[in-house]
Amino acid sequence: MLKAKAKLIGEVETINKFIIGDLNGYPIAIPSSEGGKVKGEFYEIEDLALIDDYEDAPYLYERVKVEVVCENMRRCKVWMYVIKRA
Repeated sequence: MLKAKAKLIGEVETINKFIIGDLNGYPIAIPSSEGGKVKGEFYEIEDLALIDDYEDAPYLYERVKVEVVCENMRRCKVWMYVIKRA
């Protein structure tokens, strides 16, 4: 995050639901109506390629746009890494 010059914007929660799991020690998020909303942090990042490399995208994870609710109750779209579908 330091190399990517990440700046914390705030806390968010997804609108859609995800199942959160573990794949050989790697956390995964799978879109699913049976899951729950995901809470996390929203960062402004200068170089997404560095984060893609860290997250092993597009091989293990894929970066997708998701809608979230921010602390001020405003909705916005952000990037989130989810497990790549086979």
